[in-house]
Amino acid sequence: MNSPEEAIDATIEEMTDDFMIKSFLLDNRAEVKRMCITEYDEEKTYAAQRREGRAEGRAEGRAEGRAEGRAEGRAEGAHEKAVSGAMRMIKAGKLTLDEIASYLELPIDEVIALEKQIKAMPV
Repeated sequence: MNSPEEAIDATIEEMTDDFMIKSFLLDNRAEVKRMCITEYDEEKTYAAQRREGRAEGRAEGRAEGRAEGRAEGRAEGAHEKAVSGAMRMIKAGKLTLDEIASYLELPIDEVIALEKQIKAMPV
């Protein structure tokens, strides 16, 4: 095949007869050729696909970013709540630092640092 016209003709001719669209393509062969040859611009098609792909990627990235941000915010809030609880427990003095760390799932080093911070506060 040397030309797009020949390729279009061959494609239509090789199409099986049970394809419902074959009779339409045969009846409108000239219009089909014109549309395929003049309206299809590969570079425009690829550019449109790239734009769509970038838009989808940005949307997915935003959604992932929001989800990660919410997860980080929740984790940060939970940690702040645990630290606040640890400070109250340290001030109450009814539990050991190990118990506080265990109950609130905080590293013992952090609980020890909180105790030092509380002791350093002016009364």
